[in-house]
Amino acid sequence: MGRLDILITIPDVPELGVIDLFSPSLSQGERLEVLAGLSAIHLTHFPTYGHILEDLRAQLATGLAPAGEVVHAWLVIRDEKPVGEWIFNVNKENGIILMLFGAVDRDARIDLPREWLPKLVDFLLDICVEEAHRADRVIKAGILESADEHISRWRSCGFVVADSDYEEPINGVHWQEEGELEFYDSYAACVRAIDSGIGMPQTELAMTAIRTLLVDHYLLPEDHECVIGSLGRAAKFIEYV
Repeated sequence: MGRLDILITIPDVPELGVIDLFSPSLSQGERLEVLAGLSAIHLTHFPTYGHILEDLRAQLATGLAPAGEVVHAWLVIRDEKPVGEWIFNVNKENGIILMLFGAVDRDARIDLPREWLPKLVDFLLDICVEEAHRADRVIKAGILESADEHISRWRSCGFVVADSDYEEPINGVHWQEEGELEFYDSYAACVRAIDSGIGMPQTELAMTAIRTLLVDHYLLPEDHECVIGSLGRAAKFIEYV
């Protein structure tokens, strides 16, 4: 991927490094190269979620991030080759990290240390906390959407299931362009308290994280039945099993 000085090595998983598409250190040509790598990786692992690539291209073209959010789009590198991605937005006002997409090719992770994923996630969250503190802000939690079969891997990273009947909108923030609002089946919303969120009531933290994702990020109406249902379940949240 050209200049290795722009590669951030993950301290506890030195086999892997990341390059952020929106790093100020990148030239325009390097950004396009990183975006090409991200596109290929993303469409391999998430072929029905191409809308996120439209969002990244739009931000590169305009310089405008989604309102109130800081966007990170990491291309994961091993042996100088793209092998994965991690795309996450930080809602600055609410202090919530939205972990939108993450994947590493099987061939690139099969011989990694057993705890590579929790260590990568810890590194990601620490980066967000440090950035927030430099801006005199705090982070309360991270949230991600998980297919049912992957929940155990996120529990190993310290997440708990705040809503086992969570509904993720198809087409993400572009749902309004598609007419009828539709949702993926068999999803869960998983939350992890971090930074100032540690010690907060679980229900309050879960509701804040879910509202940030559904209302502030996806722009769903707060009175939509899926928002009301998800917040209602989070309001009486004891981890779902």
